Amino acid sequence: MFVHTSIEPDNYLPRKFNSVTGEFSDVLGSSLSQVTVGSSQALKLSYSSTDGGRHDDDGEVNGVIVDPVGLATEQPKTSMPGQLANTGIATVITTFLAGSIIASVAYTYIDYRNHKKPLIAADKEIGARDAKKYTYWHHLRVVSFPLAQYRLRVIIEEKKRTPKTETLS
Repeated sequence: MFVHTSIEPDNYLPRKFNSVTGEFSDVLGSSLSQVTVGSSQALKLSYSSTDGGRHDDDGEVNGVIVDPVGLATEQPKTSMPGQLANTGIATVITTFLAGSIIASVAYTYIDYRNHKKPLIAADKEIGARDAKKYTYWHHLRVVSFPLAQYRLRVIIEEKKRTPKTETLS
């Protein structure tokens, strides 16, 4: 069998698929080498197979050899057999961060709209000049960020406090 590629043969393993059991196994007695076929590089898989022998899936001497064989890459040493690779963590983190940002923007926008309602009601009497000045960005700078800093400061200060112990004499 020839596979046209310039990749080194050390990166592949000859594997046989057993069509009866649905399992893969090593191709015993095989050799894999890099050769030139025409003007291109190729891998050459060599092994012997006999009608009705160990590589013949139908197991009968009938003039037909059923022998699905191919090249596989070796399983990474970092994962245990039967386990999936650790993939998708970047997607989970990105989704969490995007959700947090969207939730924060939605919360601060709703808070902005609630703060602006009394300004609009009060400005109907004196004009709409102050309500127009009160933008979402102004609300973030004047209300949301200072409030978040205050809440974080309170949480940190509560953790720094040590409980007072009284000694009885």
